[in-house]
Amino acid sequence: MKKIFSIFILMILFICGAVINVNAYTNNENMNSKEITNIITEAYQYRTKSIVDPSYIDKLELFYAKYTKIYNFEKNRYKNYIEMADRLNIKILNIKSNVEISNIKLKNNDECQVDLKEIISFDWINSNDDPINSKTNKSDMGIDHKVTLIKKDNEWKIQKDEYTEGYLTNVTSPDFDVSQLKSLSVPEITHDNVVPYSPPGSTPYNRNAAANYAENYCLKYNPSYKSYDSVGGDCANFVSQCLYAGGAYYIGFGINSSTNWWYDNKNTSLTTDDVASTTWTYCPSQRPFILSGWGSETTSSSLSRGDIIYYDWAGDGIWDHVAIVTGFDSSGAPLVSCHTTDYHNIKWNYGGSSCKYSCIHINNYI
Repeated sequence: MKKIFSIFILMILFICGAVINVNAYTNNENMNSKEITNIITEAYQYRTKSIVDPSYIDKLELFYAKYTKIYNFEKNRYKNYIEMADRLNIKILNIKSNVEISNIKLKNNDECQVDLKEIISFDWINSNDDPINSKTNKSDMGIDHKVTLIKKDNEWKIQKDEYTEGYLTNVTSPDFDVSQLKSLSVPEITHDNVVPYSPPGSTPYNRNAAANYAENYCLKYNPSYKSYDSVGGDCANFVSQCLYAGGAYYIGFGINSSTNWWYDNKNTSLTTDDVASTTWTYCPSQRPFILSGWGSETTSSSLSRGDIIYYDWAGDGIWDHVAIVTGFDSSGAPLVSCHTTDYHNIKWNYGGSSCKYSCIHINNYI
């Protein structure tokens, strides 16, 4: 009997010890996660402040592992913003960063990986504006990051930060693998003449509804739609969503043709099995479709809210990107919003010196 009782006591002690160890591990993990969140949040605030106040640059050593590529890169990142301001003829008045952490993965006690989205917001005026009486413009960027931290001497430091800010600032971290920017696979399309579901020119285009949709979902993605970011870019898919929100209608549903335009969610709640026409998701196919009946080329000064702009980054005749007009700055110049690199109300002509633009006015009736 005593032997059985002793075994029982040992089992109780073993179980209690296991529970204590689990609780200790969980508490330690929670403490690490909180510490990591605070480090990243503060680091991003300092690196953002350094763009308008270089005195913050020296403080970056508090958050970054020394002698890493990312530390040296972040110390000079502000130069890209100076170049952007000169290129767009603007003056940045204020800038801030907010971090939305989606995942913290502790690999062991001294290394972790963090997935997050950074929202960079900056206030600006045009260089020739009166700094006192002029309207202040506000633009935003949504940047995805994959951050690696290491723990040394009981302190977490950023060792790597994989991200790109796109063509607006031309900031791409040395840790970012450009091969991640895969080309969109383009399925073969037919050129069948399919009768539209609605006679062209009879459906009103609600350009404010289209632009409002863009402002709602440019920095956060509508979960009802598949994202094409990992397969070449989501810009055309996003603009198609905006046009659809503005009253554009499906044509030739289910048939992938240069004259058809549609999105099929397969009547499921998941988006992994969703499919769409090439004219919905691919800029070089979308632009001629739009110009075939829903819109016409115009000048930037004639654009309205809800119109769209295509971008040929290299000037090689291939339309790489599309954005939608969602506002106007203090001088009346268009501001655009888009996906792939997620932008909200940025100056429309942010491409480099080689970039060509195609400004398209969407008809009031389509």
